[in-house]
Amino acid sequence: MRDSIIKLAIVAVLAVLFYAFSSILIESAYSRHEVVAGSWERKPLVVICRDSEIRIATVLNAINYWESKGFKTDHYIIDYENYVCVQSFPLGFIIIRNEGDMPADSIGVTRRMIVSGTVIAAEIIIQNCEVNVPLILEHELGHAFGLNHISIPGHIMHPFIDRAGDKFWIP
Repeated sequence: MRDSIIKLAIVAVLAVLFYAFSSILIESAYSRHEVVAGSWERKPLVVICRDSEIRIATVLNAINYWESKGFKTDHYIIDYENYVCVQSFPLGFIIIRNEGDMPADSIGVTRRMIVSGTVIAAEIIIQNCEVNVPLILEHELGHAFGLNHISIPGHIMHPFIDRAGDKFWIP
């Protein structure tokens, strides 16, 4: 009984420390003014959650878009059993899902965990909507790779979809 209580206390302390530490490390795309907030040290694995209604072809096209620009992934999987998608920021993964907290006026959002300039985890949330999902996914995947917004008309990383395009360059 005593060992169980000690183990439970240790787990509780670790959970509190992890939450406090991770909230410091998670950077939003809006918090820095540089073009590149961070980069992956190793190629991330892209995980499509089972609740996502984004077509596999759309995900593959977005991955191929960024790979043509030099941003590589390990590969992708669909998490039918929900093993990875139930976790919050599993290290080494870019998670694509439809459910999660996002600003009311957004159709897509990416959260990243960055440590000393290295992206170690990312989560993309895209609402189920009729808007240009391929462009939104390519944009959000750019954030997952460590890029911030670039307010140049026609740039894939432009913060407003009606001014974005499929062009990419580091200004």
